[in-house]
Formats: sequence, C-alpha cells, structure tokens
Amino acid sequence: MKKLITFIFLIFISEIIFCQGSVYVKGYFKSNGTYVAPHYRSAPDGNFYNNWSTYGNINPYTGKEGTKLTPEKYKSYSSTIDNFYLAPLPDPIRGSSYTISSYRNSLPIIQSDKVSISSIPDEVKTAIANKASKEWSNDFEMQAYVRKTQSEGFIKLTQLINQYKHIGMENDIIEWSLNISISKWPNDYSMQAYVFENSIEGYLKLSAIISSKEWKSLPVSVSTSILENAYSDWQNDLSMQAYIVEKQLNGFYKLVSLDQELKNLPSDIQSQIKRKAIQEWPRDLDMQAYIIEKEIRGYKSLREY
Repeated sequence: MKKLITFIFLIFISEIIFCQGSVYVKGYFKSNGTYVAPHYRSAPDGNFYNNWSTYGNINPYTGKEGTKLTPEKYKSYSSTIDNFYLAPLPDPIRGSSYTISSYRNSLPIIQSDKVSISSIPDEVKTAIANKASKEWSNDFEMQAYVRKTQSEGFIKLTQLINQYKHIGMENDIIEWSLNISISKWPNDYSMQAYVFENSIEGYLKLSAIISSKEWKSLPVSVSTSILENAYSDWQNDLSMQAYIVEKQLNGFYKLVSLDQELKNLPSDIQSQIKRKAIQEWPRDLDMQAYIIEKEIRGYKSLREY
C-alpha cells in the first residue's frame, strides 16, 4: 500500500512540475466565428525560445514541432516591404531563374551620351576645385589627384544615370539611390558613383532573387521574415539587403538538406541542436545551418569514443 501511495505521489509531483511550464486555455470562438478547442500552451515568460511554436521545440501534448523562426517584434515592416519589393521589375529580370551572375548579365553594354571634362558644369568644377584646395592646401600633387578622381566620379555618375534610364529602370529607384549616395557622401562624386552603382545593382539582384523558383518555393513566413530582417538592418543599403537575402536563402536550403541528417539522431539530441542554433542566431538561417552542421559532426565524433 505504501508503495502504491508513493507511486501516486511521484506521478502527482511530476505532473505539477510538468504543468508549471504550461497553461491550460479554455475553448473559445474567434471574431470570424472559428471555434478553438481547449488546449495547453507554453507558459508566457517573455522568452521567445521557450515557446512550443518556436522552431526546434516540440509541443509535449500534441507532438507538433515548432515552426516560428523569429519573434513577433521583428514583424513590423510588412507594408513597407510589400510596397518596395513588389514594384514592377525590369523586363530583362522578370521571371528569370536566379543565378549568382544573372542580374549583372541583364545590364547591356551601352554607349551612353559622351561626357567629358569639358562638359562638366561650371558649378561642379568649382565645387571640386574648392574641395581639393581645402583638403590639400599645401599639396598641389594631391589637389590635382582629387580634381582628377572627382571629375571622373562625376562623369561616371552621369553615365550610370543615363545607362539605367536607357534600360527602363524606374525613376523612383534611380532617384532614391541617388539621394542615398549624396546623403552618404555629400562632397565626394567618386564615392557617390560607387554607392549609386552598388545600390542599383543591389536592387537588380534583389529583383532577380525574388523572381526565382528557389525564392518562390520558400514558405511565406520564411520569405517574409528574411525580407523584413534585411530591410530593418539595412534600410538605406540595397546592396547589403541583397547580400543578406541571398545568404539567408542559401541558409534555408542548407537547413533543409541537413534535416534528414538530424532525423537520424535521437529526438532529444535533435531538439538540443536546433535550440542551440536558434538561440545563438535567431535571425540568421545561414549561421543556424552552420551551427547545426557543426553540432551534427561533433555528436557523430563523440559516438566514436
């Protein structure tokens, strides 16, 4: 009898300990009339990674694996992303399958309007001369160098604008990229040309990526999260947004390829590895894939000893 009481007591205690991490939710109707049956959910503690719905965790009541990759606080850019990234794409890009170099190949080599030193407006020449003399008042050689590089920068910037307009690039993108380059380097035509070109190429690359089969095959929640994170981190840098989006796209498919290897491991080890990757790199699928691959390799090495 004592053994039976002890056994029941231990079960009772274990249930208390287990339920401390969960909350019972009564059945209710949503505003659209859908009924939600009674269920348990993880107890709110402010930690996204303790939620059963988070990728790497498993609901102990239903056995359902979590799917969420990032906390809701990173979901505040949807309307901006939709307006920006869903703008009409240039014809050479539309519908093409993305490759590393395809966006560059969409730019034809164009003989743009001839721009020479003599055609630079007088006010620009004056601004360049003032910059050179101010920065290198006692060095004529450097003044000459600054005048040369700034004049070449202005010419290149003019040629780039002509080129992108010629292929039908949207004026909004050209003006936005030009404003960003000027705001970053107000007195440097050489750097303005560099930033402007990178910005336009970043836009073309983003357009190619989100038109690709690989991108369209992503779950909507994943593609939205990738775009929002890239935008929130690099709002004024299309080149870096393109870099981040490409990196995360590759990271997602790397995670998919690693999934089968994970499934060959014990379930508790799977959860441990996934949780580690997500907690260390909550917004970086590429780094999550790196951590998971490293941990799988490490676990297999341990089994050899």
